[in-house]
Amino acid sequence: NIASGQTMNPTSMANTVIIFDYDDTLFPSTKLKEIMARPTMGFSNNKSQTLLSKMTAQEILEFTHLSLITLNLLTSYIKQYSRKNILIVTASANGWISHSLRYVYSIGYFKQIYHLLFNNEINGTNEEILMFHPSRDVCRSFKTNKRYSHISEHPCFI
Repeated sequence: NIASGQTMNPTSMANTVIIFDYDDTLFPSTKLKEIMARPTMGFSNNKSQTLLSKMTAQEILEFTHLSLITLNLLTSYIKQYSRKNILIVTASANGWISHSLRYVYSIGYFKQIYHLLFNNEINGTNEEILMFHPSRDVCRSFKTNKRYSHISEHPCFI
């Protein structure tokens, strides 16, 4: 168990899948959209600069703090379970995870998070963290009371 510092045997780790929700769990999607909806002062082609111009100092500090927590969390789980056993799920459009991280690339540790998730050359591995964008119907199916004996039985993984 990663929280207690205990290690699992290799067979248990190989059979373990870690699933993270992206929106408003690993990443403050709602807050980002709220900030981006604010009026823009001036003009910039750089999305990150536009975002920074709309943020308060307190919001930048909060995003920085959250990015450090998220980076440490992802790094710990990758170290414990490997990249291939991690799945990040978002109900947003395909590409949203990389797109949203580019908005906040210059804030806190989001640059490192972006490269941790998307730049395997820097990570020295060809293992990828899987990103999953289920359809709305599949998302609704998670809310049923049906129990699956193995995650691969769920309709979104078939």
